[in-house]
Amino acid sequence: MSQLKFEEDSLRSTKRIVILGSGFAGIEVLKKLQKKFHSNKNIEITLVSKDNFLLFTPMLPEVASGMIETRHIVTPIRSFCKSQVL
Repeated sequence: MSQLKFEEDSLRSTKRIVILGSGFAGIEVLKKLQKKFHSNKNIEITLVSKDNFLLFTPMLPEVASGMIETRHIVTPIRSFCKSQVL
């Protein structure tokens, strides 16, 4: 019974921050929040996105002209996450 009470108290004390979108703004907010709350175990940051990558859109004309490959302007979202729950 005391274990259940401890888990309930722990869940109530955890603050959750949800970031919607993984564009430039979403990634920047994620990085700043991770920096600010890096040592706080009571903060849980969640990034919600339909994509699992960040596309650097200003370089799309270079891809279209064949100057660079698409893989050079795509970065996995996980690379921005300091800690992950799998």
